[in-house]
Amino acid sequence: MANDFRVRQRLTERGIAIPENTWFLGAYQQMIEIHEPMRFMFVIETTEAIMSKIINENESIGRLCRGEWVQLVIMDPDTGELSQFKAGKFVAYQADP
Repeated sequence: MANDFRVRQRLTERGIAIPENTWFLGAYQQMIEIHEPMRFMFVIETTEAIMSKIINENESIGRLCRGEWVQLVIMDPDTGELSQFKAGKFVAYQADP
């Protein structure tokens, strides 16, 4: 809760009003006891080769994708086929039921 106080204090110092009894919790703490955490899904029009190169060369993007902190779907610019990055590789995209 000490971090919550610091966040509230920093925002208030910058003129952003925070309603009383509002608590700040990181995404990892928000209601995970009731449901599966939601992940952002990025759909990017590019090829598998280009996106794989970006994932391998950019540490931050690679960590987000390999750790499944985000969902990454690519759309092939020539065919329109969708592929999702799962378990370190691109597989045909299948929507969750």
